[in-house]
Order: sequence, then structure tokens, then C-alpha cells
Amino acid sequence: MIRIAAQLLYCSPLEVIPNGMVEFSDNGIVTHIGSLDQCQSEPQGTIFHNGILLPFQPDTQKIKDEGLKRSLSRQFHELGIPSIQAGEKNSLWLLSGEGLFEEEITSLSVSLIL
Repeated sequence: MIRIAAQLLYCSPLEVIPNGMVEFSDNGIVTHIGSLDQCQSEPQGTIFHNGILLPFQPDTQKIKDEGLKRSLSRQFHELGIPSIQAGEKNSLWLLSGEGLFEEEITSLSVSLIL
């Protein structure tokens, strides 16, 4: 099992989990999603990233042009991405950068986690 967490887990535009985590089985199937705040204890193997975990590779220029929330919602719908949910196989991308949670985003980077 692999557990990955970040400040936000963006499952879909209607489900954004603060301090969110997603657990994957060895074959890449999502076994659990939730908030680290709800866990009784955090396993030592949890990998915590600074940023937002997403089920798609976001377009950083669109985020800078349109704003974070609006752009992520639009990209999610335009790409027809399935939400992150237990029992499914999802890609997992990390969006990070300076000013990510501020009014003015100065730099962004995207990396494939799983």
C-alpha cells in the first residue's frame, strides 16, 4: 500500500479535501481517500507533498490566466476526467509552486506522482 498526502486532494470540483490523502494498492487501485485529520494515526510510510494532488495534468498557463479554482474546475470538465474514488485506477499529479494558495501565483510546477 502507498499513501500520498498534500495540503489539498482535488478529487473533483465538488470534492476537495483539505490535508487530503489517497491510498493505492500495489497494482495502482485507489483503496481509500480522506483527510489525514480523520486518521487515528499516520503511518510512517505516508508521503506528504506541498501542493495539490489532482487526477489530471493541469495546464499551468490557464491557472495563471484564469485563477486556480476556476481553471481547475474548467479543465476537469473539459478533459472529462473521472474523479478520484476508491476502487478505481487513477493517475495522480502534483501541482505545486510559489503563491499557489495566494492571489498572485508566481511560479507553478506539475509532476506525475502515480
